[in-house]
Amino acid sequence: IQQLLDEALRDVGHRGPRCVGCSRTDAGVHARFFTAHLDTTMKRPAQALLAGLNAKLPAQVRVWRVSRAAPTFNARFSCSGKTYRYHIFNGRVLPPFIAPYVYHRRGCLDLPRMAGAASLFTGEHDFASFTTSEGRKRDTKRRLDECRLEERGAILVLRSEEHTSELQSH
Repeated sequence: IQQLLDEALRDVGHRGPRCVGCSRTDAGVHARFFTAHLDTTMKRPAQALLAGLNAKLPAQVRVWRVSRAAPTFNARFSCSGKTYRYHIFNGRVLPPFIAPYVYHRRGCLDLPRMAGAASLFTGEHDFASFTTSEGRKRDTKRRLDECRLEERGAILVLRSEEHTSELQSH
């Protein structure tokens, strides 16, 4: 997302530093809300910048709001939390319009055991084994305040929440 924003910003006339995003989004990951900040000398009105960015971004990426931030705001370190959702479609035939956004799992799932396992992620854990060797150079410990399984018909949602007060202290 950040790369796409940087490219669109260049296209609308920004010549300063790259934008700073609240988090990374890996390939295949979809961000519903992504906050970024930008230090710029552009004099363009916020609504004109919003329209220009959306004209340059691919259809699946949209900027919802542009506003002037406080000088102390940092999209990465002012972030107060993150919510992750992993979708599992547990039906026989996967509807094609949701295929890019879900994992299709055919067959019976033991939902009570899955819910119990999800709750084990609550608390502080080291997620080093889920990252690259480059990623292990950073702090890989995270505190999940909640991790639960939600049933939404044939779609199961594994939802985890991290309230990142530690990010604010950097």
